[in-house]
Amino acid sequence: MKNTLIILLSILAHNICAQNQVPIIDMHVHSYSFDQATVEELKFNGNKDFYGNQGSLSKEEHFRDTYERSRKFNIVKAVVSGSLESVQYWK
Repeated sequence: MKNTLIILLSILAHNICAQNQVPIIDMHVHSYSFDQATVEELKFNGNKDFYGNQGSLSKEEHFRDTYERSRKFNIVKAVVSGSLESVQYWK
């Protein structure tokens, strides 16, 4: 009985937390301009970051991936930094 109660309370707590996800403002987002030299360097380095995560090979792909993750984690606004060209792309 005690185990059943603990399981039910855990499920209830998880559901309450999932439903009340607050909006997030991300204060540190990078945008990039991809030229041919950058793309070649990324391909040469295996296009992975320090942690082994796969990177983007175009500004469109980078924007799309970031936008999808923003929607998933309820990020509603972001402060974007980068070159003028790349930041304007994100508007």
